Amino acid sequence: MRVGIFNWLLIVSSCAGLAGCGASESLGRLPIKGTVIMDGEPLDHGAIDFKPQGTGAHLVGAGAVIEDGKFSIPADQGLIPGKYMVSISAPDKEGAGGPGTEQSPEAAMNSVANAPPINERLPAKYNATTELMKDVTSPGPNEFEFKVESIKK
Repeated sequence: MRVGIFNWLLIVSSCAGLAGCGASESLGRLPIKGTVIMDGEPLDHGAIDFKPQGTGAHLVGAGAVIEDGKFSIPADQGLIPGKYMVSISAPDKEGAGGPGTEQSPEAAMNSVANAPPINERLPAKYNATTELMKDVTSPGPNEFEFKVESIKK
């Protein structure tokens, strides 16, 4: 009888584990990828953030680092179908503290939703007061291209 109970517990715990894995898939997260072109050239480094528009228990946002004009968000961290406000940040290689204080793309990604970094190369209409919107659809592909213009100095 102990073997029967042990096997039953093993089966229940295995099913619970599978349900946990399936739960993230049931949200319908989709991979997102794309390019960011600044002034006609691939953006060398930056960050992109997708914020869901609307209401619902399963709305999730996501972000990614932009390197050499490309970004990618894998399905397990991806977005569910819907409308998203998009923010793009492109900090100078040199941070606000002068030479040697470079802001990493990860730091830019953390700050892109709140306010542009001090030495932001893009106008606020792409980040702090973004005007960019995209629809994520199923089936995809959900590949987006953004053409932005830098702040002219």
